[in-house]
Amino acid sequence: MLSFKNQIALVKALLSNLQLIKVKPSLNWFLAKYMGKFKLINVGGQLILHSHLPSINSKAFNRFINEHLLGKKLGPSHAQISLTNVCPQNCKYCYNKNRNGELLNTDEIKHLIKNLKDMGVFWLGFTGGEPLLNKDLIEIVRNTGDDCAIKLFTSGMNLTEQLAIELKKAGLLYVSVSLDHWIEEEHDRIRGYKGAFQIALKAIEIFKRVGIHVSVSAVISKEMIKRDRVDEFLKFLIELDIHEAWLSEVKPSGEDFWNEDSVITENERIGLLRLQDKYNKEGQITVNYLGHFEGREHFGCNAGNKMVYIDAFGEVSPCVFTPMTFGNIRDKSFQAIFYEMKEHFPSESNCFINKNYGLLKKYYKGQTPISKEDTLEMMKEVSFSPMSEFSRLYYKQKNEGSIAVKLYRAFAFVSAVVFAIVGIIFLFFPDAALVFFNKWSDHFGLPRAPVQGNGFYLTLASAYMYIVTLLAYKMYRYPEQRIYPFLLTQAKLASSIMSIVLFLKHQPYLIYFANFLVDGFIGITAIVLMKTQKQEYDYADENNESLHTGISQKEKTE
Repeated sequence: MLSFKNQIALVKALLSNLQLIKVKPSLNWFLAKYMGKFKLINVGGQLILHSHLPSINSKAFNRFINEHLLGKKLGPSHAQISLTNVCPQNCKYCYNKNRNGELLNTDEIKHLIKNLKDMGVFWLGFTGGEPLLNKDLIEIVRNTGDDCAIKLFTSGMNLTEQLAIELKKAGLLYVSVSLDHWIEEEHDRIRGYKGAFQIALKAIEIFKRVGIHVSVSAVISKEMIKRDRVDEFLKFLIELDIHEAWLSEVKPSGEDFWNEDSVITENERIGLLRLQDKYNKEGQITVNYLGHFEGREHFGCNAGNKMVYIDAFGEVSPCVFTPMTFGNIRDKSFQAIFYEMKEHFPSESNCFINKNYGLLKKYYKGQTPISKEDTLEMMKEVSFSPMSEFSRLYYKQKNEGSIAVKLYRAFAFVSAVVFAIVGIIFLFFPDAALVFFNKWSDHFGLPRAPVQGNGFYLTLASAYMYIVTLLAYKMYRYPEQRIYPFLLTQAKLASSIMSIVLFLKHQPYLIYFANFLVDGFIGITAIVLMKTQKQEYDYADENNESLHTGISQKEKTE
């Protein structure tokens, strides 16, 4: 976690959106932990964590909450569109190599963007080729609107200061300039273009002067990872005084990388996660590693589910790294293509392309992307990993009709009522409570507790009863949440232990021993019911697939 000051700033910004109160507590807790790993920065009034999310005080972030966290839209949340396939550079790892066809015109792109937003997209990446070579780029950005975060991926070629100013005025929020090495000659070699390094540095300076959020989009080579030189690269990026380092390993999108030696290992991914956390804690630069965002610990791989890519010719793919198509938007509506694709793509915890490049190799016939027919045949052989932590929380099904859950909720309801009554007695009739216990103390031969002078302690006890009443009510109201029974169990067991210690070490008052027995019983019962509740709600991933891929017939035809 970052500094306490940053945490406070983040909480204040999030609390300004009251709709978050309606979001499931488990999701809010997940988001708070995730967002807390990044430094909140202010760029031109936009409060930004990193460039893969909208600024948290924007209309786009409001749409994320209302349409996805609350509305549970089945459409995508993130999309990328290639605005051209033309690019003077020749990167070996380029995911758009060998694609061809008739380019989408500006009206088609604008219509596509409208469809994407209607389906739920609140983050849109413009890529290529080199998108700056599209003469209508400013018009396309302006047409997108201020309720969708826009990120531009560029090598910097064809950029002028005036163009950057116009892009900012049109609504461009993020720009990511491609830079793969800190040594000029090495970057130019990787990019297959002499002068690429200086073009990128010039573009960075222009965008910084204009006041746009600037990141470097870096494709980290396997060699750089193996030789532990990513750290050296990040130090170089800090010297450039940019906002963010957006990192991705080389993806096996092309045939030159369809081999085990080219694909990142899990240990290497975890090493990059730790490096990201280290730099983010230091706060000199935001490091945003794709393998962190799409890892099992966070949002997972949502290719074809919440992420979609449309190339410059209208072919629809699960993401930019997957050279496969489910159809062309000129032949069929985008909505129909997407929902057909989504039926094949549950959200999962591992990168799809890193796991399935071998199948791409099998079905590749020299054409990029592989045809829809071959794509569908390939998907019959694909197996998906379990869902990520976010997806487990987001798609969790309720099962409130079972006997176990009914018993759990009945226990919670009765507990809440009893706790509330006891709290009221302690608060308004403290003497009566002690007199009652003292009568029974005589029966068991135990000393009487003093009736006078305990008002303060019984007031504290009533405050404690208010807390456990609230927890019990939350258990009843949200039976799928595990945090409430956990907290109630801790409170009751702690009270039970404290009571027996007081009984044995202080005075053997009956009220102490009674509290030991009652709170101990409640705590143990809550543990048993919590385990039952976990079994009921901890669904099997294979049986949940229809929930997060299933689309109604109405949505398919709309």
